Amino acid sequence: MDQKAYDNWVSDTDSRQQDSYCGGHRVSCNEKYFISNYATSKILDIGCGTGRRTFPIWLKNHIRFYGIEAFDNLIRDSKYSQYIIHGKVGADNFQTVVNTTMQKMELQENETFDIVFFLGGVVNSFIDYDHRLKSWSDIEYLSLKSKYILIDTLSHFEWFYNSEKGKIIQLMPTFPPQYFYSKKELFKLFDEHNLKQCEEREEDLNTIKRTHFLLSKK
Repeated sequence: MDQKAYDNWVSDTDSRQQDSYCGGHRVSCNEKYFISNYATSKILDIGCGTGRRTFPIWLKNHIRFYGIEAFDNLIRDSKYSQYIIHGKVGADNFQTVVNTTMQKMELQENETFDIVFFLGGVVNSFIDYDHRLKSWSDIEYLSLKSKYILIDTLSHFEWFYNSEKGKIIQLMPTFPPQYFYSKKELFKLFDEHNLKQCEEREEDLNTIKRTHFLLSKK
């Protein structure tokens, strides 16, 4: 039910409102750091939404890119829809969507993305347990297709550092339920899916904190 509630919220909420919740045009200090250091020439932007925040950066820097977005309303309302492919992490056809995207970008055999971005708490949308497991298997698959993967999650919860598992939380009445990980749980997931942590950076966002994890294949 929680996954359905999240998906229904995204489908039913105005895309401009969702853009504002994701920061509008603002790109955080952590995001700027990882973009400037790792987005060199070809990237994949997972859960890109309308692309309002990040696509102007890719275009300005002449980076080859595509976004993959699960929700039709966000693609439909995007002025960058030609750069977005419909697909959902954890869906049965996700790996096919990734391969189709690579073909559209005309990547050569054995050529990989510089980095795959899961910006703005995309991994917090993996709410139901089975969907979460399948989604992390897809992240492991992406580690074969990319030098790096970047994920982020909120980390200001008092239980973030000592709990074995995360929690489903509705941050505000206007927000959908989301799944927020504990650090121990993330490290366990990294290990189970053959992912190596390369960098970890925490940032303050007003009253909350967010931590980014840069990963690669072991």
